[in-house]
Amino acid sequence: MLLPELITERTNYAHVIAIINNSYETLYDEEDFFIIHSLVNDNYCVEMRDNSKLDKVAHILETLRPDLLLTTSQAIFNSLKNEYSNAYMCKQFTYPDNFGFNPNVRLLNKADLPYVIDTYGESNYITQLFDRNRILGYYLDNALIGYVVHHIDDTVGALFITPEYRRNKYGAELLKSAVNYFGSNLVYSHVVSTNTASLKLHQSIGAKTADTNIYWMHNIGYSFN
Repeated sequence: MLLPELITERTNYAHVIAIINNSYETLYDEEDFFIIHSLVNDNYCVEMRDNSKLDKVAHILETLRPDLLLTTSQAIFNSLKNEYSNAYMCKQFTYPDNFGFNPNVRLLNKADLPYVIDTYGESNYITQLFDRNRILGYYLDNALIGYVVHHIDDTVGALFITPEYRRNKYGAELLKSAVNYFGSNLVYSHVVSTNTASLKLHQSIGAKTADTNIYWMHNIGYSFN
C-alpha cells in the first residue's frame, strides 16, 4: 500500500502526516494511489505512485467532487484544476527544532482581532482560529505590528507585518516563534510559488524545502467542522 510508504517522508509529505495525525478516513489505499479525507477540515488528499492510474483517480475525484483537494501530482492538478475556482502551486517547508521564542510575540489580544480580519479577510475562519488560540501577534510597546496564524491543517501561514515595519526581520522572528509555540504538533508551511518574499524568508531561517511541489485546488475556504 502506498500510504504507509509516504508517511515516512516527513519533508515531502508533511501534509499527509498532518491529516492522519488527526481524525480522518481512508477512502482508498491501493498499491499505486490513495485518497484520504480529513474529518477536521473536510480536506481531501490524493497521491499516486505514477501516472498509470490517472484516469481511474480522476474519475473517482470527479465523483467525490471535493471542495478542498491537495496533491503533489502535477498530472492530477492539470486534469482537475479547471474544475476549481482556486488552483495554485506551492512549495512545502518543514522546520528545524531549535527555534527560540521572541518575548515580543504572544497570543493575539482580542482588541486586535478586527485588524487581522480587515487585513486577512474570512471573518468566520479567523474568529475560529482566535477562539482556539491559533493566532500570534508581534507587539512593540503593546502595539500590534504583525501576526501569523496556525491554520486548521497545521500549516503556519498568513504571516503579515504592517508595511512600515517590514524589512526589519520582524517577519522572521514571528515565524520562528510560531514554529516554537505550535511545535507540539507537526508544523509546516505552504507558500505559493509566486510569493518570492515568503520563499526567501523561509529559506533565510533554514526551513527545509520539499522535493516536490504541492498543488492546492479549492472552491471554499477552511472552516472547522
